[in-house]
Amino acid sequence: MELLRVVFKQYRWPFLGVMALSLLSAVLGIGLIAFINLKLIETTQGSLMVLPQFLGLLLLLMAVTLGSQLALTVLGHHFIYRLRGQFIKRNYSIPISNASSKSVMRNCLPAWAATSVTSHWRLCACRSWCRGLS
Repeated sequence: MELLRVVFKQYRWPFLGVMALSLLSAVLGIGLIAFINLKLIETTQGSLMVLPQFLGLLLLLMAVTLGSQLALTVLGHHFIYRLRGQFIKRNYSIPISNASSKSVMRNCLPAWAATSVTSHWRLCACRSWCRGLS
């Protein structure tokens, strides 16, 4: 729940938009099931006018679901990109001369452990300590 609170605090309107699209997708899915139940299963009179309505509802559901998933993906990417940038800035702002080796290790390891080993020199805030690791 803390993660949702952080996302809501930083991205209030995009988060609400994603939630609204997800709820609309759910309502359209339930509506499509109700349409199938009422018009296609229970009705004994077979009419071809029902087919375009069904296909229209199905395409609308697919479009809203696609929009919802894309919006959620973009929101997640923006959130992670911003969080990673803040983490890197925080690590670069650590003065090496004032930091003890234990705090340097604690602040250094997550930055380069999350990325590939070859690029950890660029991301690690305390390069002299990290060079000692290799």
